[in-house]
Amino acid sequence: MKFPDLSRGLGRIVWLANLLFALGLLAALWMSHAQQLEHAHERADSTAVALGGTVGGVIDQIDLLLDAAVDELEQELGEKSGQVERGRINATIERLLRDVPGLDAVRFSDAAGRVREGDGLPRGTPATSIADREYFQQLREHNDTALVTSRPLPGRSAGRQVLVFAHSYRDATGRFAGVVYASIELSRFSTLFGGLQLGPNSTISLVSDGDFLMLARYPAEPVASVIGQSLPRGGLVELMKGGQSAVTMTFESRFDNIERLFALRKLPSHPYWIAVGLSTHDELRPWRQQLALAALVMALFAGATGIAGWQLGRGSREQLRTLAILHSTLEATDNGILVLDQQRRMLHANQRFAKLWNLPEAMIVPGASDQTLLERVLEQLSDPAQFLQDVEAAYADPRGYARVTALRFKDGRVLERTAHPMRVGGRAAGLVWSFRDVTERIQREQELANHRDELERRVEERTHELAIAKELAESSNRAKSAFLSKMSHELRTPLNAILGFVQLLQFYRQMSEESQRRLATIDRAGRHLLGLINEVLELSRIEAGRSVLQVESFDLAELVDGVAELIRGRADSKGLAFEVERAAGLPAYVSGDGARLRQVLINLLGNAVKYTLQGRVELRVRVGMGDEIVFEIADTGPGIAAEDQEKIFQAFFQTDGAMAKGEGTGLGLTISQEYARLMGGALALFSEPPDGCVFTLRVPLPVVRSGAAPRVARPGRVRALAPGQVKPRVLVVDDRSDNRELVQQMLERVGIETRTANDGQQAVRMFQAWQPALICMDIRMPVMDGYAATRAIRALPGGREVRIAALTASAFEEDRQAILDAGCDEMLRKPLQDEQLFALMTRLLGLLWLRTEEDPLPLPP
Repeated sequence: MKFPDLSRGLGRIVWLANLLFALGLLAALWMSHAQQLEHAHERADSTAVALGGTVGGVIDQIDLLLDAAVDELEQELGEKSGQVERGRINATIERLLRDVPGLDAVRFSDAAGRVREGDGLPRGTPATSIADREYFQQLREHNDTALVTSRPLPGRSAGRQVLVFAHSYRDATGRFAGVVYASIELSRFSTLFGGLQLGPNSTISLVSDGDFLMLARYPAEPVASVIGQSLPRGGLVELMKGGQSAVTMTFESRFDNIERLFALRKLPSHPYWIAVGLSTHDELRPWRQQLALAALVMALFAGATGIAGWQLGRGSREQLRTLAILHSTLEATDNGILVLDQQRRMLHANQRFAKLWNLPEAMIVPGASDQTLLERVLEQLSDPAQFLQDVEAAYADPRGYARVTALRFKDGRVLERTAHPMRVGGRAAGLVWSFRDVTERIQREQELANHRDELERRVEERTHELAIAKELAESSNRAKSAFLSKMSHELRTPLNAILGFVQLLQFYRQMSEESQRRLATIDRAGRHLLGLINEVLELSRIEAGRSVLQVESFDLAELVDGVAELIRGRADSKGLAFEVERAAGLPAYVSGDGARLRQVLINLLGNAVKYTLQGRVELRVRVGMGDEIVFEIADTGPGIAAEDQEKIFQAFFQTDGAMAKGEGTGLGLTISQEYARLMGGALALFSEPPDGCVFTLRVPLPVVRSGAAPRVARPGRVRALAPGQVKPRVLVVDDRSDNRELVQQMLERVGIETRTANDGQQAVRMFQAWQPALICMDIRMPVMDGYAATRAIRALPGGREVRIAALTASAFEEDRQAILDAGCDEMLRKPLQDEQLFALMTRLLGLLWLRTEEDPLPLPP
């Protein structure tokens, strides 16, 4: 099919549009040029009228001033018999000059033209004579009383060109007695004209009538020499002589060769003209800008229309190409395409359509009714009635949505049919039917559905298995937690009695040195066992994700000093040098988990001392990146083999040297590394045997302005209650007699009155009967546990006032919140230290103690 080429017609339309647009622009520019010139005429004429009023007003004021001076002089001559009192006349003139600023001088002469020194203003002017002046002679000879104006004259004092205005005055007999005159420099008119700012090339001139002298001009240059000269004869002067009071014309000035539009106005009552000249070049500047803009617009319009014409021509050619491509595409597609108009006549059908429906090419005739095709189509379908129903629905659908349906053939094939609405100008124009063979896809989808069902069945089975495994794991974790809690209680409870009674026995200094040594051995062994228990329990907390940070402000130097003090004793006992190196710039107070940081440092330094036989151990502290503080622990021990370095942080792993010593559990480094990660830092090892080890601990510790309380010296052991205090009553509640006896002896040793209870029920009854000030409450007890007993006591009268401290063998930090929620004020863990108990009583009851001078026993880690 051949389509017409519209590109040539489009080119003619573009040229015609450009021509019409250019004619319109030219007409608009011609009208704008005329309007600009008319506006310039009006502006020049209005300026001349305004200046004429201003200059005329100044002359009228001078006339009034001179009339007043004449009246004063004539009055003086009438009163004094021909004598003039100079001071009085000068005062009058000075007063009148206030109303007429800009005058250079106002003086008066006698009948002979003599002006005495001091006659008039300004004061101090020398004597002079004006008898030779033309205006004086005119007033004397003609006995004229009107205002007389002179030609431009050189001033007597300054020598500059002035304009003189004069009045004659008479004596008492009516004879000519002299002249009163005022002079004004011509340059003052130029200054007045310059204030209007009409434009850089505009001029304003003051011209005398009759002789047409140039009296003043702005700007004065380059024609300053013509001031006082007559205007050259020509058309302008002839117009001024013609008796008109207003003249307008345009001509080129012979002074500066600039063409100007002049407006001249004659002053109504004075012999002067005001000439205002506006440069036509300046006044037409907006029009020239419009001209440039019009040229730009014309160029843009020509370019736009040219591009549009080119684009339209290109679009026309592209449309032809697109139609050819579309036809080829319809033939190349794997879908069968049938296009019908609204009357169901065939517009187009491709060869694939004929092949899918087994139709001969002779039946594919554009313009033919689809009725011919229906018979051949319907006989191939499994459900021809549904097919016809879908066709009717597609034509009747007012929304024009595409419809997709599946057609099943008698031979087993499946075609996917899509009806796309065809719209022209927003109105329905027919349907485009698309047919695609989806037989293989349907078969694959059925196979995928079978696989999906099988996969879902397997996933469901696996999900059920995982749910069972999850329940078993959670049950195992619960059992593990319960076991660890039970083991913590069962192990720490007897340790409480062992370590507690060792403290009591150590207080009695009358024991022999051998007994003291044995007690120290028991205490050391018990603390070692407590440390092993704590490590196992802490590892369990870490694995269960129950270990949390306790962030607070602390004194970094105090923490380092405390750790160093503890390690230095161990190093000294082995003959090792121990050094602490602090880099410059370390902060004073930081924010972090000081307890866990202290535990990690003690563990790393303890290992260094333990496995170093000779040499030294070093602790180096410095500032890292950002808020990071870096701790390096270096020793001169045997080092760690490369194959062991990868395993050193694994739980329960010990090197050959460690196993040879038979000490520890192999959990210290594991816990230290986990603590480092929990604090947001890292723990790393560097070792090259036999040159020792360097453990590097990096921990973010943000700086705070202040935080921990200042360090105080550790007091000695408590020996008694300070005098002057009421001895409090303390109820000790525990189901184990050895624990009750331990706490009771600790308290009674310092003079505290105590009673005991075996379980929670007894504690409630004892509270009601005895009303103690403090209750030391065990948590795990038969009959009624500490939780229930605490809640019951808090509900009784006075139960809100009593202080209750929980004593528990649990090592889990999360148990603290449950204990506090039950109503306890504080919590102490077993094994119990007497210093911890006395410190708690100070916090809860405000008690003061008497102490020994020796240091207290070391607190447990």
